[in-house]
Amino acid sequence: MRLAKQIVADRELRGPFGSAQALTRVAGIGPATVHRLEPFLLVAGSGPLTAVQAPNLNLATEEDLDRLPGVGKARAKAILAYREGNGPFADPSDLARVPGISRRLAERLAKLVTVR
Repeated sequence: MRLAKQIVADRELRGPFGSAQALTRVAGIGPATVHRLEPFLLVAGSGPLTAVQAPNLNLATEEDLDRLPGVGKARAKAILAYREGNGPFADPSDLARVPGISRRLAERLAKLVTVR
């Protein structure tokens, strides 16, 4: 938790990390730690996420959704249940209709996912 707070503080002070390797600018994070964290990192860089990086809500698995910040297993299951019961998502903002997803969280997630 301490390290996570340091990462957030650094990002707020210095701006976004342009790559996973940029995490080494945070005290206590070296190349080995970055290597262990890489499968869990989503680094957008200076531009918007590309379709390759952003999961498609209509094809995403529970594991794909669980990796999104603020989602977790319960919300991932809720998203899948909503998709199963209501059909494909037409727009990322439709996440606000999923039980357990607040409008604020839906707005944040809409920037990290695609709908095709």
